[in-house]
Amino acid sequence: MALFRLCAQPGLSLALLALCTPPAAASRVDYRGCILAYPINQEVYFARKPAQPPTIERILPAILPVDSSGCVFPPIARDSADSALVATFNDYFRQLDFAPGLVSGIQKAQNLSIGIRVQPRVPFPIVLYPVDSTGQVAHPDLYLETLRQNGFDPPSLISFPWFHADLKPWDTSAVYRYVLLRVSLDSLGHPEEIETVRSTYPAFTQQIASAANYARYDPARVDGTPVRSDCLVLISFFPELSYPSQTWSADAPDTIPLLRRLLVRTVVDTNVLLSLPIPRLASTDELSVGGRIVPAMDSMSVRFEIDTLGRATFRQIQPYTGKLLEFAQALARQLRFYPAQKFDGSPIKYSGLARIRPSGVKTIRIDYLFMPFSEM
Repeated sequence: MALFRLCAQPGLSLALLALCTPPAAASRVDYRGCILAYPINQEVYFARKPAQPPTIERILPAILPVDSSGCVFPPIARDSADSALVATFNDYFRQLDFAPGLVSGIQKAQNLSIGIRVQPRVPFPIVLYPVDSTGQVAHPDLYLETLRQNGFDPPSLISFPWFHADLKPWDTSAVYRYVLLRVSLDSLGHPEEIETVRSTYPAFTQQIASAANYARYDPARVDGTPVRSDCLVLISFFPELSYPSQTWSADAPDTIPLLRRLLVRTVVDTNVLLSLPIPRLASTDELSVGGRIVPAMDSMSVRFEIDTLGRATFRQIQPYTGKLLEFAQALARQLRFYPAQKFDGSPIKYSGLARIRPSGVKTIRIDYLFMPFSEM
């Protein structure tokens, strides 16, 4: 049964908070006995305006401390330049109630990796949590960061051998082919068993499974101690690239094109998301704007949606001018993505924010921040 209480905060009118009974611990996502804290009430009214409100929509990375009883402490900005803006929302977070985190059934204090979404002229934040109010994973990346923040390091790849494919460069399929493997590792990171979870490229499944046996892995760790574990490895085949591939390395520089960096990935087994949307840019992360001149700007923020066919739609831009709107609409028609995929491999609609910056007179760079469609 839902409970209700009235509370007052300094500088705020009375606020009505709906407190929901949290789900039983058995229904919450468990990683090696670690269950993350999550909010059990988010219906908080907050109307304090930042002294220096943002000029464009942003997501501020932060750490949210939650003690062993579920009490919340003010968030800590990951970037010190965001500290003043993040501190504006301290009263908002003080009103929240959390189901506390658990480790082996014992309530524990935890630090949660969160994203605080702020918008011009909107006084309250929208917060992205690793685990939502149902106790299930909401953001796989934040979930993985939070596990690491609290001493639970899932296994990871160090390197993966080159592999071959017979894809044609004119392949225009909406989704890319892949092989998903489950690799059982000992405490030294050596493969003991390799299982094919799913393959949409059966002609090359055996080649990939054999290559995985020669890959290098970093074992899972609990409080710094290596332990046996299973590692989910996703090997993708993008027709925009040439094959055989090069040896994949986790420490490759960011200057390597995104598709090459995403050829091989580890996946956290949350049963939520297999892959975020991926821009179909083969050779560079810079994008030519088709002969158009990039409008004068430092940067612009764009709210967008990627449908199940990989088509982009821009919903809102900041700052807003007629020239920037026209530019964004033309850019949306030019961009193509591989759509996000659920853990079962089916494509889903996804959304996010993009920060667009000029890199030349006729080229731009785009930084993407993805989030579930329901939160846009």
